[in-house]
Parts: sequence; structure tokens; C-alpha cells
Amino acid sequence: MTALALQDVEVAVRSRLASSDRAEHKRKARRFLPVRDGGSEALDQLFLSSAPLQTRPRDTHRVMAEESTTPDLVELVRRQLEAVNRRDLDAVMSLCPPDGVYDTRGAFGVYEGTVAIRGFLEEWWGTFAELRFELEELLDLGNGVTFSVVREDARPVGSTGYVRRREAYVIEWVEGMVARLTVYDDIEEGRAAAERLAKEGG
Repeated sequence: MTALALQDVEVAVRSRLASSDRAEHKRKARRFLPVRDGGSEALDQLFLSSAPLQTRPRDTHRVMAEESTTPDLVELVRRQLEAVNRRDLDAVMSLCPPDGVYDTRGAFGVYEGTVAIRGFLEEWWGTFAELRFELEELLDLGNGVTFSVVREDARPVGSTGYVRRREAYVIEWVEGMVARLTVYDDIEEGRAAAERLAKEGG
């Protein structure tokens, strides 16, 4: 099977977004035009701090209740990837807040808000007859930051060739929701960015 260049797929997606004759597609394309760099506000990260040690007996029931509500970010990333492989857009968007940001770092722009992100994902997924992601690495770096490396195998509609690539996802989480997801083609650049974010949040 022939491996296609990512550039060819980008051209196909941009063409799909820009040249559709149907009014509905034109409306959808306008709906999720990328915002300009720096156009979105920085998102504050909220974290619960541990209470200082008290001399009185520990309230075990209260502590366990707090721990049980703390989201397992690694598990959430795994579930999101499973939802992508099922093409379950509703499940993916269930963790996107109204002011969430999806940053492709120049490949397709920056998308802000659920309407824009959902519209982009619908068009992106619709470009492929087959699309699957496999998780290679996943780390919870602390302070609401996760870093993952995935391998993408995709066959564009109408083609027998496959696009194969590796990319890194840096996710900034706030209260169990994806506040910002940034895609890096350079794995080590993404790793460094994730580690820096986690350190700054400490």
C-alpha cells in the first residue's frame, strides 16, 4: 500500500472546506474558520491544594470522597482516543468546555469553542474512509498537563494509499475538561512544551 504525503491530505481537507458547492458546507466552513494567533485568552488552571496535617483525627470519609472525585487524566485520555477510533464525536466533545481550544500549530489553524472544534473534526474525519490512532506513550506530568504520543493510520476517501504519521498531544486540563489541546509534529518539541507547562503550573 502506498503511503501518502501529509501535504496531500492537507490540500484535500482545505479543498473540502473551501470549495464545496453546497450552501450547508459553506456555512459550516465559515462557522469554524480558525481564530488568529493570540486571539484566545489564556486559560487559568484551577487545582485543589492538599490540606495541612492536623493534630485532630483525620476525616477519612471526607478525604476519600475528595479523592474519588479527582479525575484520572490518563484514563480520560485513553477514553478520548477510543472515542476517536469509534468516530464518536459526541463522546469526544463531552470533555470540551465552551471556551476550549484546539491548536494544530499551523497545519490547519487554531479553533476556539465547541462549535468551531466540532466543525473542524467533522470535516477532518470525513476526509478519511479509514482512520485509526494507536497510543504509543502517555504521561500525566502533574498540574493538569498530559503528554501523549500517537501513531495515526488513515486512508483518504477515494484512495488506496495510507497516511502514516506520529504526533504528540499536549493537553491542559481544568476540572476534568480539555481546556486546550495542542498538536505537535515534532515529538520532542511537544514533550518539552508539556514539561514546561507542568512545571509552570506547580
